[in-house]
Amino acid sequence: MRMGLLGRNTLLVVVLLGMASHTLAQRSTPTPSPTNGTGIVLSDTHLIFNLPHCPELIPYNTLQSPSTFFFFMLASLTALFLCLLVTCFYNHIRLPHVDAKIRTRTISNSMWILYFAGVFLRSLINAVRYGKPSDIITSAGATFVYHMNVTCMVLHGITGFCLTLALGYQYRYRCKMPLNPQTVAIETFRSCNDEQDAYSEDELDEDEDEEELKTQVENKGLITKQPSPSIEETKKESAFKTFLSYLFSMEFVGAFCLILFILSTALRANSVDDRNTEAFKWFQFSTVVLQRVPIFILSLLIMFSSRSSGPKITARIILFVAVVLNLANDMPMTYWHMFLQTSLCVYYVASVYDTFVILYWLSLLSWFVFLRAEYVRSQEETMFTAFVQSQNSFEQKI
Repeated sequence: MRMGLLGRNTLLVVVLLGMASHTLAQRSTPTPSPTNGTGIVLSDTHLIFNLPHCPELIPYNTLQSPSTFFFFMLASLTALFLCLLVTCFYNHIRLPHVDAKIRTRTISNSMWILYFAGVFLRSLINAVRYGKPSDIITSAGATFVYHMNVTCMVLHGITGFCLTLALGYQYRYRCKMPLNPQTVAIETFRSCNDEQDAYSEDELDEDEDEEELKTQVENKGLITKQPSPSIEETKKESAFKTFLSYLFSMEFVGAFCLILFILSTALRANSVDDRNTEAFKWFQFSTVVLQRVPIFILSLLIMFSSRSSGPKITARIILFVAVVLNLANDMPMTYWHMFLQTSLCVYYVASVYDTFVILYWLSLLSWFVFLRAEYVRSQEETMFTAFVQSQNSFEQKI
């Protein structure tokens, strides 16, 4: 229930930030001024640009940047497909003994669904921005490009925060938490029985198999019962620990970095002074870099977590590949264009900027492969825990 409430609150925050980005884009309309000869003032000339038109065989009045439009649409459709795929098949498990679907903390991938949904929206907006023919010499074209670039930068920050939430959830519930003690005890007891050949599963009655196994485990002393504290003390201690865990968590740091990024984007988009614009531009760039710090820290914590509770070696390698491929996404396209400033179709059918979109698309696939590997690893433990919980709930009803 608590994680469901946290997920709904997180979704509400993202929706509000999306609405804020739309309002920010409207408020950042350049105001009339004779300084540029087009009737509008460009508060930041680096927000007014078009990417190379590749390939050149496609008419200019059809698509602004055909190759960039195609790759962003590919990323958008891929993110939508992965979002639906995870929602339908990798966000719950089915219990065969009750024929019901359940979702526990270790199996939930709601944060990854939120991330893929954010990537879908961001890639779709970028496809519209680089697909619609826009003449930046005219007032209407420059205003459209200005608005879209501001919106794309805000969505860039939101998707970065969603990735922080997904990795933070992964580390909190799949790397820090050890295996269920009952699971470890029963697996240990079964391995001892295999070595000593003292018991045989064929000799146990099917109806009494599970109950007898639990009794044998308790008799062996593999599970010890600890005295439970009072309900009030447990609630207070749990609430305090929860508050501290989230206050000093990477998710909190990610939220703080997102707020700084939104603030820097607002300052840059609404600046009309050249000196302030230059300062706000580099302030925003510093917040872009700062927002990636929690992602790198969480990725390192997962990759170097304990082997007993962390991912398998193959999953750690996949995570490393995903982080490397995602480096191309660490900067919005605005900064790539500002640093490179090339209009050549390097690959004839695509520009150098399209390389970053392709790497971004490959990182989406890598994130999903890592997600699936962790889902499979947690599935057996989750099914056992769910079976015990459902059995206890059934006994309480009786």
